[in-house]
Amino acid sequence: MTILYGIDLRGSDMQIKNFSNYSQCCSWCLSISTCKSFTWGLPIAGWAAYTCFVKNKVPTKINSSIVVSAHY
Repeated sequence: MTILYGIDLRGSDMQIKNFSNYSQCCSWCLSISTCKSFTWGLPIAGWAAYTCFVKNKVPTKINSSIVVSAHY
C-alpha cells in the first residue's frame, strides 16, 4: 500500500462511508475485493471531512492538502 498525504484520487468512487481516521478507511477498502484505492477527507475538508471514498481503480492524482489517499 502506498500512502499519499495531500493527494486526492478523484473519480472511480464505488462506495462512501464516514470514519474517524484514514486507517479505518484503509481497513474498509482492504475488506472489499474490488477496491484498488481510497481517499479520506481530513477534519478540515468541509463537506468531505471524515469521509472515505473507496475506488475500483487508481485515478489521476491531484494535489489537495485536505485529504489522505492510498492505493494498492
